[in-house]
Amino acid sequence: MLFIHTGQTGVERGATRAAMLLGHVTGGFCTPRLRDELGLIPPEIAATLTPSATEGARAALGRTLQSASALIMIVRDRKRVSDEAGFASLLRDARRLAIPSLVADPSTNASVLVDWVRTNIANEDVARLLVTGPRETRWPAGETIAWRLIFSLLTDRIPSNELEIPAHSGHRTDI
Repeated sequence: MLFIHTGQTGVERGATRAAMLLGHVTGGFCTPRLRDELGLIPPEIAATLTPSATEGARAALGRTLQSASALIMIVRDRKRVSDEAGFASLLRDARRLAIPSLVADPSTNASVLVDWVRTNIANEDVARLLVTGPRETRWPAGETIAWRLIFSLLTDRIPSNELEIPAHSGHRTDI
């Protein structure tokens, strides 16, 4: 399974770091200047991305979504996802492109993700899973929650302790 993303902080960064740690290939599109909302995308993350020809994070997300086999959106509260204009729009775009999508939150059991992935993309030769959600500046806990969910999805187990979870990417000064 290929994990695709745009290099943004928060949920995408947590999901990407978990996938990379477990040996999964990552890729996707990012802004032309290889930046997230905090500054430069870390080199190990940026190396897996293709700069989008069009400026802006939305353009990169649109290109990445178009290449996706499926979309998992991890948010604070899945019952309120329609309250967030950007997420509601992304789900509409996924439906328009006939891309299966799942909205998860901190209460989502990893077995739900496993079953959903098996049902929706297990038959694809090269499944491209886009995992996205709020950026770090909008939901600081999102990176860790996404890391836990994707780690559990890929290993069929919950991280046994805090030592297994890599340090939060945090703010950088290389802006």
